[in-house]
Amino acid sequence: MTIDAHAHVWNTAQLSYPWLDDAPELPRVFLPQDLQRDGSIPYVFVEADCRSDPGRGEARWVAGLGVDGPASIVAFAQIESAHLESDLDELADLPGVTGIRRLWQDQPEDLLRSPETARGLRVLGEGDLTFDVCVRWEQLAAVAEVIGAHPEVRFVIDHVGKPPVTRPELFGPWREHLAACARENVSVKLSGLPAEFGVGGVPDGQPPVDVAPWLRAAFELFGADRAMVGSDWPVSAGAGFSRPGWFDAVRNALGLDEEEWYRVSHANAARTYRVEVSSEA
Repeated sequence: MTIDAHAHVWNTAQLSYPWLDDAPELPRVFLPQDLQRDGSIPYVFVEADCRSDPGRGEARWVAGLGVDGPASIVAFAQIESAHLESDLDELADLPGVTGIRRLWQDQPEDLLRSPETARGLRVLGEGDLTFDVCVRWEQLAAVAEVIGAHPEVRFVIDHVGKPPVTRPELFGPWREHLAACARENVSVKLSGLPAEFGVGGVPDGQPPVDVAPWLRAAFELFGADRAMVGSDWPVSAGAGFSRPGWFDAVRNALGLDEEEWYRVSHANAARTYRVEVSSEA
């Protein structure tokens, strides 16, 4: 059974997502029943840049979704905060929180390299919490430095490092930066590429650019034990793929056999985010 390693749900009637004001193509309400429209798949919820209490309100809401909720939660925490320990204590009271994400996308490199961030990462390592890294590909060089300084932390690179898929001439620099991040304590999510080539009315499974070379390069760097598939729904839903269609596209691009696909589509996410799926699910 596939585990979707990266999905979102939200409800702007209950929580605030200011960034959605600049994304009119995305729904204002996206609930588990919307996510599962193409079939019920266990999913890892990843914080969606909610700014409410600051982010813990979102985690509380998601943890309260009951049987429709996620198999695991990657919650928001401002890891550079002096109050990180107390924030994590609050999150620890919620079922299913196994990881943290603090968006680094478009943040200054000084923040990534700051002593406050370094302290926060050490706290996550001590608490056995994963840290999801969401950046644009140009930031990967700085991320590689941070990763190298923190072998005690389990990092996950979201969305293959957001490569420049519409500019194949930049494939080499992107791959070089991603390779510098591919240490033993780092995994990668084969997700998010549809969002990088934008929305558009193309047939399911037929992206306007060929994503296979980018997926294959990431898989070659991280291997079958440190790569996992995620939908990034609903952010990536507008580019012509269904959710299962994206999973099929990843498998076809990589040419994996049954055993390798099980690791990429299930076992790695289950291990990384401590997901337990019953045999009857």
